[in-house]
Amino acid sequence: MTFFLSFSLLIVLGLVVTLRLSRSNDERFWFFWGAVSLQLSVVACALSLVYMLSPWMWIAAQVGAAGFVIWWWRQPGKPLLTLPPVTRPSEWNVATRILGGILVVLCLASLWVQFSQPIPPGDARNYHASRVIYWIQNASLLAYPSHNDRQVTFGFGGELFFLWPVLHTKSELIGRLIFWLGFPLSLRGLFILSRALGARTETALGACVVFAAAPIVFEQTIGLKPELWLTFFVLGFCYWMVRATEPGETGRSFLCAGIFLGLSISAKFLALALVVPAAVFALVTARNQGRSIVWHRAVVGLILGVLASGVVIPLVQNLVRDGHPMGSATFRKQHSAQISLQQVKTHLIRLPMLLLELPELPQEAMAQAVGQAGNRAIELLDASRPLEREKPDSWPGLFIFSQTPVARRYSTGGMLLLPLLWIGLVKLGEDLVRTAPRFQLRPIGLIALSILSFLIPTILSVRWMVHSGVPDRFLVAPFAASMALGGALLATRLQRSAGWQALAVVLLTMTVYTPIRAAIGRAIEAGSRTYSREWLEAPYMDALTRIPAGSRILFVGNPESPDYALFAPHLGYANTVVSWGKEPFSPQRVEGLLRSRGITHVLMERAEVIPMDWDPPLQMAPLVKWLEAQPGTRRIPIPGSPLVLFTTGKAGAAQEGVAGVLVSKSEPKERPLMTVEASAAAAVGIGVDSIRGKWQIEAIGDPPRAFQWIGSGQAEGLNFSLVAKRPVRAELVIDLVAGPSRKGLGREIQVAVNKKLTNVVNLEAASGVVRIAVDLSEGLNEMELFSNSEADVAAMPNGDTRHLIVGLNSIRIHVPTGTTK
Repeated sequence: MTFFLSFSLLIVLGLVVTLRLSRSNDERFWFFWGAVSLQLSVVACALSLVYMLSPWMWIAAQVGAAGFVIWWWRQPGKPLLTLPPVTRPSEWNVATRILGGILVVLCLASLWVQFSQPIPPGDARNYHASRVIYWIQNASLLAYPSHNDRQVTFGFGGELFFLWPVLHTKSELIGRLIFWLGFPLSLRGLFILSRALGARTETALGACVVFAAAPIVFEQTIGLKPELWLTFFVLGFCYWMVRATEPGETGRSFLCAGIFLGLSISAKFLALALVVPAAVFALVTARNQGRSIVWHRAVVGLILGVLASGVVIPLVQNLVRDGHPMGSATFRKQHSAQISLQQVKTHLIRLPMLLLELPELPQEAMAQAVGQAGNRAIELLDASRPLEREKPDSWPGLFIFSQTPVARRYSTGGMLLLPLLWIGLVKLGEDLVRTAPRFQLRPIGLIALSILSFLIPTILSVRWMVHSGVPDRFLVAPFAASMALGGALLATRLQRSAGWQALAVVLLTMTVYTPIRAAIGRAIEAGSRTYSREWLEAPYMDALTRIPAGSRILFVGNPESPDYALFAPHLGYANTVVSWGKEPFSPQRVEGLLRSRGITHVLMERAEVIPMDWDPPLQMAPLVKWLEAQPGTRRIPIPGSPLVLFTTGKAGAAQEGVAGVLVSKSEPKERPLMTVEASAAAAVGIGVDSIRGKWQIEAIGDPPRAFQWIGSGQAEGLNFSLVAKRPVRAELVIDLVAGPSRKGLGREIQVAVNKKLTNVVNLEAASGVVRIAVDLSEGLNEMELFSNSEADVAAMPNGDTRHLIVGLNSIRIHVPTGTTK
């Protein structure tokens, strides 16, 4: 309910600001989404300062903001909102409809993938998503002890669009869908900027298509990386800078440009470089017009943007904690390039090679030939030597020019970026020469200067990290601005020359055909794919099968740990996770955390030493020894895994809610595969979402009931988990039927409890019930049910090649009276 209340207030406040301040349809777009972005950041930051970031306090803050806005703009006798008349789009012809249709297909394909696929591995799980859940459980965006400096060092402007929906709904799916809006908003912003620069509708849509069809852009629409929200804010900054070039501008556009610049910096610190073109243009304009109000409004806008977007929070925290606004010295050294003449030369030569990528090549041999030629050119230019830390087989990787049969990064648009930038800079030079000494900047030159300002620090100061996709994905924002530049530069030629129009059609077709085909294929695959528990909880599944939902976990990990899975997002973020951080072992600190945070489990990635990348490693032996000596604390073995798991005396409270009946999504709810007898429910429960088999659970019969095939050996058996509230001897009552993959009767059935095998039981008839006694330890017990019998029938008459040794009708968990150990 709070989500819908908050959503309504968000829209209403955005509309009030938009309709009071905007003067055109384009301005309404930027005002509305700028107001929405600022509202999210202002509310989140204000509540964080007092550690009250919660759904109802969020609503209260929005109500307060709404009251202030209504009071500020009240006009007796006049309505607060007056909606503008609806205007029909003009200049829509066959070409614009085709281009618009391509954009719709790409958007729908990316939306479906984002809808179907949980947050993928990588940075999205390591810190983009996990930092949001830490904020929610801490009720604040302020820094917290963390094993991953990225969670508490970087700006958070993009992740706010994941924080807001997840805070109110506890749903990763809704959070992913809201976050995805950065893609269509960037396309709309690119279209508006192209039109503002002088492009016709067809040309502006063509620029949007080339941008959207770039494989690396489509990839950024999936998951939780903030590149497209950065792109959206940068395009907004560029739009208001273009508006500031209009005659008679009094500084209003500079104010808006400053706000969007602050939002851009909050999304990614690299946008700080855009302060340079903004400051130069504001100073030149103020000097030429003789009005300091232009400069004053530019400064006020930037200050408002920095404060309202919350970018000041991480910058100040980094400065106080690490002595530098960009983080600790070791952190900066890890992610920054070592500046030298050779490094600058190497990076500048790598850039055009990074952007040189044909949309598609008909043969693998041609792609290899192009790659070899490119690497020979790099070698001749003396730029092939690896830079500091660069190795091909470990992070950060080694840049090697390669050409694949199908483009992987920017395709045709990437090859146009630098030529378009060069033309824009030439026009900037012409403006400076023509208007000296008072200097006047026109829109094309101004956008070119902005692109150059963003590119230089991105290319030269950031370490090239091939294994992390850097700087590839950092170029998405300047790439979008260059496409708007291209739309404006090509508008006149395309309008007057049939030859240029034909060339544009050919290039556009070559550019979009393969990406559209790939996007549709990706969407079809996403819709048919299922995600196993191993995929969702990697690499902690072995530990999470032993940790019941509702637990409070003290986690000791390294900067690459994908700790997002520990929150149990598929269960509505049921777990609380407390990061140990990077501090060395201290008995007082451990004891304080266990007591103050109500810790039920302690999870360590290794028993001896945990490497911390750029900081000294953590020695785990003292912590393990201390925990083993504590009364009520018990180590839970995880065979075959480096993970170390302890349960504390408070673990029982979390386990209380686990007992019950598990119903898999793929089985009938009325007739589940596994049940706990009512008399046993006080002692034993089934682990949440724990049934995992080689094959899917089937629904057979009328009415339908659950059924599961079991194959030969443990790999083709059934895995599940049982939670015992105390040590107990239970009995598995298993209803089986002999399968057709083995001739004759006789099937050997066996169970393993926490990797410890029980006695073998035989099913001698075509069907029957077997009983297997199991000793359960307190807490989570990992169970494996399988058959030792070999298959001697290769395939069924219908072609099914599965090893169908026994069919499982049901399992009942029974606890005989008086069996508590």
